[in-house]
Amino acid sequence: MNRMPNTQGNKLINNAFNHAPIALAMISLSGKWIAINRAFTQITGFTIEELETIPFYELVHPEDLLDDTSFRRKLLTKEKDCIVLEKRCYNKAGHIIWMSLTVSIVFDEQSVPQYYIVQAQDITERKQDEWNLKTSEQYYRTLLDHSPDPISVYCGGKIVYTNYAGARMVGLDDPSKLIGQEIFPYLHEDYHLIALKVIKEVFQTGKPVYDTDVKLLKQNGEAIDITVSSAPTTFQKKPAIQLTFRDNSLKKTLEETLLHSQKRLRGIFNMTGIGIALMDIQTRKTIDCNPALETYFGYSRNEIEKLSFVDISHLEDMDQSNLFFEQLVNGEIDSYQIENRYIRKDGKEVWGVLTVSRLDDMSQYAIAIIHDTTATKKMEKKLREANEKLTELSYIDSVTSIYNRRFFDNSLEREWKKAKRTKSTLSLILFDIDHFKQFNDTYGHQSGDECLFEIATTARNVLTSSADVITRYGGEEFAIILPDTDSGRARKVAEEIRQAIEKLGIPHKANSTGLFVTISLGVATLNSENPISTQDLILKADCALYKAKQDNRNCVEVFV
Repeated sequence: MNRMPNTQGNKLINNAFNHAPIALAMISLSGKWIAINRAFTQITGFTIEELETIPFYELVHPEDLLDDTSFRRKLLTKEKDCIVLEKRCYNKAGHIIWMSLTVSIVFDEQSVPQYYIVQAQDITERKQDEWNLKTSEQYYRTLLDHSPDPISVYCGGKIVYTNYAGARMVGLDDPSKLIGQEIFPYLHEDYHLIALKVIKEVFQTGKPVYDTDVKLLKQNGEAIDITVSSAPTTFQKKPAIQLTFRDNSLKKTLEETLLHSQKRLRGIFNMTGIGIALMDIQTRKTIDCNPALETYFGYSRNEIEKLSFVDISHLEDMDQSNLFFEQLVNGEIDSYQIENRYIRKDGKEVWGVLTVSRLDDMSQYAIAIIHDTTATKKMEKKLREANEKLTELSYIDSVTSIYNRRFFDNSLEREWKKAKRTKSTLSLILFDIDHFKQFNDTYGHQSGDECLFEIATTARNVLTSSADVITRYGGEEFAIILPDTDSGRARKVAEEIRQAIEKLGIPHKANSTGLFVTISLGVATLNSENPISTQDLILKADCALYKAKQDNRNCVEVFV
């Protein structure tokens, strides 16, 4: 892979390909890698050697493979010279990353397609930013829509947004009726010049203008006194002004205003879906709470007032919670936020983000707001489990249902380190099917796959230790890792496998060792007196396998 004829021109091209800052790859029409540069490996986390064993389509999220047929057709028919796709892929750690793929096809002189050229760019961070922006915009829009303060947005000489409070201020029940209208018909003519001056100042300086007193005309012609604050903003990427109105025409007594405010706060307190409690920081008891908190914990208000957060917190989360609360009581911090587990009245465990804020420096009270994150935590758990399942599947050979070469490499390295650290033995068995090419030629590849599956299953059933690992090493060759197993025991296991395969009686009339399928096996062992590398262990097992095949096959050889 990544090699060209040894000419000066090709050396330059090959060097430019390998060291290009942009991730590049050449992929066959069947999805196999032809060439990969270093930038591509940096995105995926795989080495070039690891990618060689994984078809490109196995890196792509299954849901993002569905549109491949359409883009292939467009490229193959030359309807498009190249196509840009955004796909989710898996990196070496099993995490999902987003890639922007620019794909084109190279044709030969007879217009026969040869291979794909793929340019890849990691856009994971951009995708996350887009999602965050969309979420924040939706959240901000919701706040504006339901704000008790009248708010409008002015852009291009028109009203482009008004919330419900803004519509009600002029006597309308539907904010959409104001969209697209000019603002001046709703201003008394005596204030048109003032409004123009404010609009000009905001656009020119980019700074807000606060508390401009004007008269607003309602739909029925009634004039009301209002105060407007104008702040620069953008609407659909165009300069705009956010107008926040305060109605001064219905001034009430201080008592009425206070009463209204208290009722409104109580309404918000009672109707919000987020649990809220007023706490005494000395006793840690709840003085007041809203219905959402009752629903979250499953306790009635009277029951909650007899409890503290300590009583319903998960024991494992208590230390950090106590530390923050003590800092709040001592005045070291004004507020804190922590995600904890809590135990409901019915005994169920729930997750929540708790924000606790002291009302003021002198107050003995604090407001506690808890946001239920149980569903999020469950989703995160399901996502972790799904990723673990995908990782597991990436280690399974599709033909034999046993582990694949990738898993073998990782397992052998892990067991080798363990054996070296504990000064224990480690044995390796390599075996392959005698004259398997002739078997395929005689019985067909479908029968060949069935034979591979049956042999893999039989060999796996011979193994008795849960630590033993059997993998498909490549083609008709298999590898078995035997931790804490000396040479004698490994030879015995190999002989048991040989006999079990022979007893299967799978017909193989092209086999020189008999009428049935047989295998040849090679065994190698490392111990504290022979601390060889993993590469040497594989080489010695392979040498033993080669000798077994030279000695008329259907036998076991141990490297001495």
